[in-house]
Amino acid sequence: MDRVQKYLLVALVWIAANGVMVYGCDGSITSSNFNFISYNGKIKLTVPQDIVGWDATLTFTHRTTSLRTNDAVVRKLSNKVYSLTNKDGEGVMAAGDIFYLDFTVNLNGIDVDGFIPCFEITYDYAATTYDSNYALAIEYSFLFYEAQRSGVLPVDNRIAWRGDSSENDGSDVGLDLSGGWHDAGDHVKFGLPMSAATTMLLHGLIFFGDAYQMIGQYDEGLRQIRWPLDYFMKCHQLTDRFYAQVGNGTIDHNHWGRPEEMDEQNIARPSYVLGAGASTSGGADVMGETAAAFAAGSILFKTSDPNYSNHLLNNATSLYQLAKNNEDTYNNALPEGVSLLMARSSSWEDEMALAAAWLALAHQGTTEETTYLTESQNYLKDDFEHYMWTLDWNDKRGLVNFLLYHQLQDSRFSGNLETFIGRWLPGNDVPYTPLGLAFRLGWGSNRYAANAAFLSLLAASEGINEQAYRDFAKSQIDYMLGLVNGGRSYVVGFDSSSPKRAHHRAASCPLPEDDATCNWADFHDDVDNPNTLYGALVGGPDANDLYIDERTDFTKNGVSCDYNAGFTGALAGIQYELQLLASSDNLASFYPVYGCDGSINVLGFYFTSYDERIKLTISQDIVGWDATLMFNHSTNSLQDNDAVVTKLSNKVYSLTNKDREGVMAAGDKFRLDFTVNLNGIDVDGFIPCFEITYDYAATTYDSKYALAIEYSFLFYKAQRSGVLPADNRIP
Repeated sequence: MDRVQKYLLVALVWIAANGVMVYGCDGSITSSNFNFISYNGKIKLTVPQDIVGWDATLTFTHRTTSLRTNDAVVRKLSNKVYSLTNKDGEGVMAAGDIFYLDFTVNLNGIDVDGFIPCFEITYDYAATTYDSNYALAIEYSFLFYEAQRSGVLPVDNRIAWRGDSSENDGSDVGLDLSGGWHDAGDHVKFGLPMSAATTMLLHGLIFFGDAYQMIGQYDEGLRQIRWPLDYFMKCHQLTDRFYAQVGNGTIDHNHWGRPEEMDEQNIARPSYVLGAGASTSGGADVMGETAAAFAAGSILFKTSDPNYSNHLLNNATSLYQLAKNNEDTYNNALPEGVSLLMARSSSWEDEMALAAAWLALAHQGTTEETTYLTESQNYLKDDFEHYMWTLDWNDKRGLVNFLLYHQLQDSRFSGNLETFIGRWLPGNDVPYTPLGLAFRLGWGSNRYAANAAFLSLLAASEGINEQAYRDFAKSQIDYMLGLVNGGRSYVVGFDSSSPKRAHHRAASCPLPEDDATCNWADFHDDVDNPNTLYGALVGGPDANDLYIDERTDFTKNGVSCDYNAGFTGALAGIQYELQLLASSDNLASFYPVYGCDGSINVLGFYFTSYDERIKLTISQDIVGWDATLMFNHSTNSLQDNDAVVTKLSNKVYSLTNKDREGVMAAGDKFRLDFTVNLNGIDVDGFIPCFEITYDYAATTYDSKYALAIEYSFLFYKAQRSGVLPADNRIP
């Protein structure tokens, strides 16, 4: 047989269910293109329904040396097995799109008749409420964070134009401080903006996790958020100090080039320390924010990686204590490090309040929870009523109010949220551009509106002004995506109107094989960036929607890790609300018995835990309720912030109203959010059943007297001495 290589066009036959497609594993592939050196194949198929990603395996019956394809990211698992996954920008496909995979596998002298390739593909199906615009923007945003990575990149790196960089970070202090994210289009690792972006992303992954699950990006979110968390643990490897920054802003901003070449060019990257070894005290802002990130991360990874979760929580506790011993901003402690205006901090109390609030949530159900909640409120006790100008990496009070309301349901905090968000709604304090962007400031105008949108969606998820806040958030995000009439996209790579000259060193530098040098000439070059910085949200327009795609304009065309953080959370929040609204439509017919016939709509199932929200309208006045949640498979535990939970067996849980939440009037909204932990249960076979019994009020019922009686009995329960029973309602 000659060595002319031919392509095999595959007519694919679907023979597996649940999104897994198998081809050729029965030996049905013809091998007319086999030439004893390599085997070329082309797989072409029609995507059956909307997908947000795919993973595949190519397995061979004989040993191979390598596999090449331009259509996927390839990992060699063995000499016979290769793993493939979608490349950046190619994971989202609509029903009817054509999927292509061309590959070449290299081998040596295998008998034609005995060589059998086997191709299996698994689709990540989109939700029926899936919106491809938001899903694609989320996928691209995670690619942006991947492009911002510093340090030694892993084998699954998806950014072809990025390589290892700044491997020697920390060598000036004898430590490994490599890793983390480059702040923006530069290469400094500013600790405060980086930790703020990390914490804000964690808010979205935790409170809108179902949305990430539904569009197939939850695991990717976990992968991306580990990168800064791992770096921060390096910065606190000596528990009496914290390295708050690597790289000097002035030195770095005088250089335009590839991050991969900084070490060989001997560009100084000093390490800046707080705590022991610092010239003066201070740094509670950056240490508090990082402690918040650690605590939130411990919650996110609690089920999927308990050991990692414990490490994060230990670091959160240690760093929070170190911050308490250094109560001041880091401005004076690191005057050289924060010489740039962009990195200066205006206060430290808000970050400490945020850290305490997250630590309370991480210690939920323990004595520490109350302690941390008290400390969180104390840090801002004189500051809650002060004017909140915005939510950004420097001011966290909006997020603190959200977390405290989430945990305490205290109207002080919901009131503060309503006051702040109200200023952003049309016709109030914050002006709007002609096309509809809420315009707070010219430098990074998109960032401020995205953060306000994110906070609005968090508040809406707690039942605060739901429709108005959702409408506001969607209008802002749609503006940034270019989905408004007369608008344009401000997200790199999103569509043809997207920015092509973002202010970003690595994206502007040609590949070394194309041009050995990258310097200020590339900064000024009147051409598009040679590398696409997928997902980056650029600064945004001026007050009149004027925007020019110029690399030299860092106020309108700059990018930053903190720009994308609230934006990504808002995208997930919109998708979450789409799912929630679709789910709530299905709930009405199950009142007061829900799902026991197997008709429940599964939203958040992912083989480790099952998340659901039950939302009902009370038909008449009640003075209490009791409920039962039953499952047809064994479970490990059930968590619920809305009720007192008693585990009766591995399949049955009893729930009753918490103190002060038993009295409800006709028309009130009953809401129950719960998470049940389990292991590897098949989706189709897992059936939750919810039954609720109301204690109806008498027709002569007066809520004031009923509430006073209920509270009086709670008083007596609070007076109990001795071993308290399982149904104790006084936490």
